[in-house]
Parts: sequence; structure tokens; C-alpha cells
Amino acid sequence: MGRLIPTLGPRISIAMVILRIVVGASFILHGAPKLAHPMSWDGPTGPLPGVPGFLQLIICFAENIGGWGLIVGLFTPLFAFLLSCDMFVVVFIIKMGHGLAYVAKGPSYEIEAHLLAGALVLLLCGPGLYSLDAWLKSFWQRRQVSA
Repeated sequence: MGRLIPTLGPRISIAMVILRIVVGASFILHGAPKLAHPMSWDGPTGPLPGVPGFLQLIICFAENIGGWGLIVGLFTPLFAFLLSCDMFVVVFIIKMGHGLAYVAKGPSYEIEAHLLAGALVLLLCGPGLYSLDAWLKSFWQRRQVSA
């Protein structure tokens, strides 16, 4: 049974690479329009009243820089946490709060829910063996052993 469901190893790490690339690219595309006005962009129902510009800037940073971080596997837990928080607010407060459906022809929260799920998986499982995070960890471990 252990060979069918490995907890660590190349198969899981390849799956994590695929997930990191897809989720990271989706976040980049999701956040790219916000770069035009990073401190004053509109939400799904119009302007975001009461949301300070610095929070919008953090979200813009998290979606764009965090997307690239996920793709290469750098600071994966940090970016996955920020992006999970971002999508949690979007799904449960903004979109569901306005009565939007999960799947609809018009505005819905299907994409954001999938991004939330992907970010949560990366937060809980980590970036895998094939990531800059894993390389940096092994680099520091070798350096400490040789010192």
C-alpha cells in the first residue's frame, strides 16, 4: 500500500510542481489587471468601499509576486498563506456576501474557490522536492554540516 500512496518522493513532488505552476499562473492572471491601479482597483460588484489602499496593494503583491513564488517554489508557505487568506475573503465575504452563485453564466465564485483550494493544498503539503524552497533547505543543511 505504501507504494501506491507515497507520502514523500518524486511522484508527489512532480504533482506539486504541476499544481504550483497551474495555481501560480492562475494567480498571476487573476492579479494582472490590478497592477494598473494597485491601490484602488474595483471588486466584482464595483469599488471596494472601506478597503484601505494598502490592503489592496498587499493583495496585488500577493497575487502577482506570490504567483511567481509558487511557480518556482520560493517562500511557498508564506505565499500560499497570503493567497489562501485573499481567496477566503473573496469567496466567503465578497462574492457569497453579494449572493453570487458557485457556478453561473454571469459573476460567480467558482474560479476563486478553486484557487483557494489550490493554495490551501500548497500551504498544507508544501512545495515538494523540486522547488527553490527544497534546494535552499538542502543547501543550508549541507552548509551547517560542513561548518
